[in-house]
Amino acid sequence: MTFTPGRDRRDLPLIGNCVEGVRVDFTSPGYLDSILVSVANSSGPNAPKTNVARSGLEVTFERGSMLQNVYELYCEHVTAEVERLHSERGFSLTWALGEATWLIDSLLPSSYRPGRAQDYDALLQACAEVPAIVLETDGSRTGVSPKQLSKYESFWTVDSLFFSSAETLLREIPGSAAISQLASNLGTESLVLPPGPYISMQRPRSIAQGLAFRDREVNRIDLRRDQRRVDLRWAHVSKPPLWRSGIPESADAKRALVPFLAPLGIQFSNEIQDLLIGQGQVECVGFDEEVAIRSLGRTFIVPGTRYSQYLMELLDKIEASPDAATLATYAIAIQAITFITGSLQQPGEFVRQQLAQLSRTVPLSASNLSEDPELVSLLQSTVFKSFNPQSWIRGQQPGV
Repeated sequence: MTFTPGRDRRDLPLIGNCVEGVRVDFTSPGYLDSILVSVANSSGPNAPKTNVARSGLEVTFERGSMLQNVYELYCEHVTAEVERLHSERGFSLTWALGEATWLIDSLLPSSYRPGRAQDYDALLQACAEVPAIVLETDGSRTGVSPKQLSKYESFWTVDSLFFSSAETLLREIPGSAAISQLASNLGTESLVLPPGPYISMQRPRSIAQGLAFRDREVNRIDLRRDQRRVDLRWAHVSKPPLWRSGIPESADAKRALVPFLAPLGIQFSNEIQDLLIGQGQVECVGFDEEVAIRSLGRTFIVPGTRYSQYLMELLDKIEASPDAATLATYAIAIQAITFITGSLQQPGEFVRQQLAQLSRTVPLSASNLSEDPELVSLLQSTVFKSFNPQSWIRGQQPGV
């Protein structure tokens, strides 16, 4: 008999789940795909049960326990590697904890790593135990896990190019040097930390980094214009939440909105998913008529403004009945904060142009799209002033 290379199981790497030494599947333990070179063996009375053909595992309590143990073993390996980087190989604490995030990302499925976890909640729970967050408090810097961080009533983030540069410097210094120590040595106010625990994270770019912000919301925004800096205080989510997502909660409404965004140059995966509309009492310090703050990759529409109230009213209508006119109006209103800086001179003409653009691309006739007088009035009366500390980079538009 002839075996085709790559198809014969004897040619496959030793990856899979075993029960009593017999391999019953050929994917990475804990996943539906072969994304990690790993093999697991279960034995004893608590081992998971195989199906009749011994080609897979039955969905039982024992299987769930096995998956949880597998995820914990992966994460224990990450924790041990980070400890060795810092204690044995001379890397700074900041550098080592950054590597923890990179390693955890390899475990978490994403659009770039399509491996599907068999129990995603158990995987997240295990990842939340890994010290991967730089926490600074009382003049010292330590590494904490998302689970440990969740015990703090609140913590701060700082979005500032000066802080970013300081963090890059600390990353290169062996040991556990802290921002507060650097500020003391340099004698600069620009590196003074907010009054409370501070985590070093300029922008959550992955699921692993996002674990720090699970069940958190911003309840205070300090805008330090002279330092080109935004400080955010993150507290546990209140009831009702202080912020509302710019994405409709209803799956049907969400699907209906998507075709109205791309024709106006709005990316659903970025601008909308990271848009938060203020609907509660948020402390805002240092503001000067800003309607939006951009920080950590998010856009915060300031609560208490006519603009934020109008967006929430449109979202309520979309949730109730996602008709074309309301969807178009909402998309144009969102586009305003994304593309307009300052006052709009001819709001009526702007709205008509956007409706014409939509009528050429969405599968609806122009008669289904109508101009909302309230939207025109809102655009005429609103100064779309926003603050983004990163807009000081050459090549980025002010206020974007």
